[in-house]
Amino acid sequence: DLTEEQLWVQITKVAGVGRAEVCTVLGRKCFDAGKYAQSLALCETARGIYESLGAAVPDVELAQVYLGIVSSLAKLDRPADAARYSDRAIELLREVDPSGAAEMLRTQGRYWYDAKEYELSLQCHMKASSDPDPDADDSSVGLDTFNIALCYLMMEGWSEAISLYNEARALFLRTADPTWVAYCDEQLAECHIKVGNGVKAEHHAQLALDYANTALDNDRQRYSNYYLAMAKKLMGDVESTEKYLRDAQYMITVGGRKDWPLLIKVEKELAQVMHQTHRSDQGDEIIRRLKGIEDTLSRGSKLK
Repeated sequence: DLTEEQLWVQITKVAGVGRAEVCTVLGRKCFDAGKYAQSLALCETARGIYESLGAAVPDVELAQVYLGIVSSLAKLDRPADAARYSDRAIELLREVDPSGAAEMLRTQGRYWYDAKEYELSLQCHMKASSDPDPDADDSSVGLDTFNIALCYLMMEGWSEAISLYNEARALFLRTADPTWVAYCDEQLAECHIKVGNGVKAEHHAQLALDYANTALDNDRQRYSNYYLAMAKKLMGDVESTEKYLRDAQYMITVGGRKDWPLLIKVEKELAQVMHQTHRSDQGDEIIRRLKGIEDTLSRGSKLK
């Protein structure tokens, strides 16, 4: 019940386990206040104290400290470090909370994914799906299957991804979850575009767009319109390609969050349509005005 200021005073008055406990509580308060660097330092201090004491510290206490470290690293945009520290958190949770360990494996998989380590992410999600989980149901199995498929997609394993997305879709149909069914349709559309199957890409993109328009989900409207445009492009329907690209462009620009990578893809596809339909001057103008934005984004990514 102590305030953050009182805990900073308290931390100077105790040692050993008591100091570690205060560090853990204070770390959590700092985390909740958005002070992630301080939270990390405090959890690291607690970890050092606990591990110096060895077997005298309950696994559940040490697990909470590692979870604090992992969460802080993730908030500090250090997903690879968060994933590495997750190993110890998972090991400790297996002894005291098997379901928590399984969920932590999934979280670790997401961190490796954010770090663009897709093979490591795949290993985590596959292990999470195979480990015994007393709380597993069709929804959680569907989510594991979806995440495994996503890793295959990022590694360009299109056939594996298509098979797994279909499995996940069937599971989400059983749980009557239209949102996740639509996510699967969106990803299936992308995979079929990658392998050049315009008919199947159109089918799944249209289903995803039907959901997005019904739910008024701006983010999903952006992507499903874009995938439907790419499906139409594969089928040689230039007029429909332009229509859905325009719709995607509109959804990206009227939404609150600008998805610049997607907007650039859409604009470049529109430029191609312009060149195909004897409007090369308009296509050239699109490419010209995109250059400044691409240069800015490129410089920003190099500074990170």
